Amino acid sequence: MSKLADKELQDELEDEEGEMSEAPDGAWGWVVLVGAFVAYFIADGWSYSFGVFFPVFLRHFQESRGYTAIIGAMTHGVPRLVSPFVCAIINAVGCRTVTICGGLITALAFVLSAFATSIDYLCFTIGFLASIGFATIYIASLVIVTFYFTKRRGFATGLATTGSGLGAFIFPPIMELCLHTFSWRGTLLLVGGVCLHIVAAGALFRPPKAHKANSRKVRKEEITLDHDPLLSASDYFQLKLPVDSQTEVPVESSLKKHKQWNNIVSISSWSLKAQSNTSKADPARNGPEEDDREEYTAIMARSITEALDWTLCTNRQYLVFLASSFVFYLFVVVPYVYLVDMVSLLGYADSEAAILLSVIGIGRTIGQLVLGCLGDIPKVNSMLVYSVAISASGVATLLIPVSSNYLVLCFACAMFGFAVSCTYVLQMICVVQMVGLKRATNAFGVFQLIPGVATLIGTPLTGLMYEAQGDYEVSFYLAGSLIFVSGCVLLLTPCLKSETDENGSDIQITV
Repeated sequence: MSKLADKELQDELEDEEGEMSEAPDGAWGWVVLVGAFVAYFIADGWSYSFGVFFPVFLRHFQESRGYTAIIGAMTHGVPRLVSPFVCAIINAVGCRTVTICGGLITALAFVLSAFATSIDYLCFTIGFLASIGFATIYIASLVIVTFYFTKRRGFATGLATTGSGLGAFIFPPIMELCLHTFSWRGTLLLVGGVCLHIVAAGALFRPPKAHKANSRKVRKEEITLDHDPLLSASDYFQLKLPVDSQTEVPVESSLKKHKQWNNIVSISSWSLKAQSNTSKADPARNGPEEDDREEYTAIMARSITEALDWTLCTNRQYLVFLASSFVFYLFVVVPYVYLVDMVSLLGYADSEAAILLSVIGIGRTIGQLVLGCLGDIPKVNSMLVYSVAISASGVATLLIPVSSNYLVLCFACAMFGFAVSCTYVLQMICVVQMVGLKRATNAFGVFQLIPGVATLIGTPLTGLMYEAQGDYEVSFYLAGSLIFVSGCVLLLTPCLKSETDENGSDIQITV
């Protein structure tokens, strides 16, 4: 944090009549929750139904599978690559503005895509432009929910992200029906119109009202929390943090005493301070004041710089985790992109192929609930559960090409969706256990780049393997085998030196 910001915080400590943002745990927060649900429903609904469009683009543009798959790779990879920059923008201009702009960008991207003349054109409009818009929507929608809920934050966050699984379940068959009714160009126009609903959802993200702070002691807790940056503004960073405006116990000491934390949050360290203190860098506000633009620029630059701390690579556990994650994300998107095309080549109807993507979506939704509950059990080893789940997703990928009938295919897809849900509920918990709370934000910044890069490499590679072999069997066998191995490798992490908090106490983190 800049010296100017530190000085302002000290001044605010001396002014007991200062203001801070209020988390009402209800009221307008439920309206915000509906907006976040809608945003996730549309964003992930599209992302996980791209496989329905894949064979249509192949037939129309007559390009190779590897080249066409770049669109899908960018759809899943670009949002992760740009997330550090999106977090910085949210900190500067606010959740409402960012979400509305993201909705407009995605709507424009799909409307332009309806007039596509080449795969290169679609790579720019869908792969890049729409992905940028979705990245802003993913993060801003979750951040604003955390501003409106404290005691019910875990429940609210869970409801908001449920839209993701339901979107992945409902969108594929609807997209398949629209393709047969309106052609792919008409369907993309419809998707663009649907994305405008995100603009309406974002308009609901008004900043929480402020109230006067009544206690100097409480405000000191807020500053202590700010100087212990734990979090990163991302929909993947979901940790438990004690948030209780009534308590007089200092936050740092309460963190050390609680083995199981009380509320899920997903906001940046700067945003966390802004939640309790309406400073000039409050992401819940609509935008910066005219006189503070230089400070906002400095905050954005610092947020990005601190999010990418490569000194973390000296941590052996973290290095193994990064290597395993790279291999995992090389091929985890393969079923989402190629499954419909592969099943169609086996003789199944397009509608039956699209339903398989829905099965993955519902399996992922159930998996988030079940694995999340497992993570809530203090005696459960989160890394072990995560490792087993990753390996299980590899086994499910191996089952897909050898499935003898449609029911077995459905089982393999449900198993895959259930297993990969661990990346939503357990991934960041494992990261924090390895690097400690102090470096959690930076560790996540570096980690975000790994899935993005791996997805951009592995997904087109699978298509090139099809062109070389003439079928998908080898591609799915290779993908499943390497995903399985990546999960098994994680079992080695307990043998390496672990990170602890600054007092040497083991860190216990649950979902």
